Amino acid sequence: MLNEGKEYIIITPAKNEEDNLPGLITSIRHQKRKPKVWIIVDDGSTDNTKNLIRHAELEESWIHGLILSSTNTYNIEEHYADVCRSGFDYAIHLAKNSNIPFQYIALSDADMLYPETYFSALIDFLEIHPDFGIISGSLAIKDKNGIIYQENKVIPGNDQVLGTGRVWRLATFSQTGGYLRVRAPDWVSTILAISHGWKTAQIPDIICYQTRDTGGKITLWQGYFKRGQRLYYLNSNLLNIVNTTFDIIFISRQKNSFKKSIALICGYCYSVISRDEQISIQEVKQYSGSYKRVLYLYIQFIRNLFSKDH
Repeated sequence: MLNEGKEYIIITPAKNEEDNLPGLITSIRHQKRKPKVWIIVDDGSTDNTKNLIRHAELEESWIHGLILSSTNTYNIEEHYADVCRSGFDYAIHLAKNSNIPFQYIALSDADMLYPETYFSALIDFLEIHPDFGIISGSLAIKDKNGIIYQENKVIPGNDQVLGTGRVWRLATFSQTGGYLRVRAPDWVSTILAISHGWKTAQIPDIICYQTRDTGGKITLWQGYFKRGQRLYYLNSNLLNIVNTTFDIIFISRQKNSFKKSIALICGYCYSVISRDEQISIQEVKQYSGSYKRVLYLYIQFIRNLFSKDH
């Protein structure tokens, strides 16, 4: 069988996603290798999201909705992690109780579109490379006018995996405690996998598409200000901040790059001045605070910049 030994489950958190969810449902239904279970977690939506989930459940037996209690605010940090954890727990419980085998676990946000070979290509990569524990494709933005542009370039030496469109090996997911209730849970998951000896990567030639810019549910300034705060929370050093802004402006050459960079720096500095809480997991603090690692990435960025210019 095509899928034998390569089964996977997916969870998707969704709150007021009536504009984006139909496109995601269509792209998952058209996957060459379909998931064995897909849990769409409704996080107290007030629009038509619940009805879209119920309709999808009727059309496909492997699609299941999980309806959570209504919340007053959209929290992209601990609350987002709670929503995802609810989905993961439910998906794993459902699969095990129904004797559905799976070897991989995927996470997708609701504002995503995937080519039909996306998940099969990632799983094939993991099958060939048993030392990799978490991978994703690379991200492009598909705006309202259908224009596609690359938001983040994949730089050699960058082992950070996308938060969305990512696939865990089941052993890696279990070994690192699943999806932890922390700020920046995706980054923490990746760092813990690395600390346990797994390799992680974005795969440049496997592309997924986001239908809004990162942090699109809040303003651009707020999104990158919070990103700066998360970098402080993870114990990122100053060189890492310089490296990140250098990437945004000169490597990825993102839209509104200067505004994003200034917002990120302001968020980081605000947390420094306020002496905000930092993550307590020592493996994450050591990894994020390593000047040696960031210096290596910085050298890779410079090499990449000069190779493009010449």
